Amino acid sequence: MSGESLIFFLPTESCSELPPVENSIFVAEESEGQIQGIYVCIKGYHLVGKKTFFCNASLEWNAPVPTCQLGHCPVPVLVNGNSSFLGPVNVGDKITFECNEHYILKGSSWSQCLDNHTWMPPLPTCKSRNCGPPENPAHGYFEGGDFSSGSTITYHCEDGYHLVGTQDQQCIDGEWNSALPVCKLIQETPKLTPQTECEKTIVSSRLLSVLFTVVSLEPNIISGTCSVNTCSIWDVFEGLLEGGS
Repeated sequence: MSGESLIFFLPTESCSELPPVENSIFVAEESEGQIQGIYVCIKGYHLVGKKTFFCNASLEWNAPVPTCQLGHCPVPVLVNGNSSFLGPVNVGDKITFECNEHYILKGSSWSQCLDNHTWMPPLPTCKSRNCGPPENPAHGYFEGGDFSSGSTITYHCEDGYHLVGTQDQQCIDGEWNSALPVCKLIQETPKLTPQTECEKTIVSSRLLSVLFTVVSLEPNIISGTCSVNTCSIWDVFEGLLEGGS
């Protein structure tokens, strides 16, 4: 079928017939009141452009006509790298990839052309070994202006915040070696409010009430007959009064 163009088209009054594309098969059908067409390249050719078309409300096809180019799979393009590709490929052909200096390969180092016109494993990419500028955490910042591979930066937090995470980070093969840290608010210990003169008077009154209760329950205390291991209740009372004054 090489070099031929086979067209199977269902009659329609809505859109004009699409022109034939060499080395392809085109099928059109009506589904739910809409005309849809599909181009399929024959073996040894691959599609460049849209594969599926439909007739829109303006009675026009939604995209330009594609082409079928030589080679069963698309030309493998590796930006900032090279491949062993030398010309049109056939089903089952394998190619290998490598990246330019200062770039690292992300993905498989090889791929094979399949019968469905695709490469598997998917084509890789070449990523720079250098890192981009890092982010700043909320209420924080970093020090360092060199983002090349092997360089380091240091994170700091604003006053009143403490760092949670890795403070010193390094660029390794295009990525920072740790997640972005966070700056958390430092929770201060609540301070006790000094007592007012009125509050001191209330405390002293309550202590005096407690003292009278104790004396009434322990009459020996008021006569000064405390045991050796017990201090005078009056000494305790005077100490409490002094602490509350």
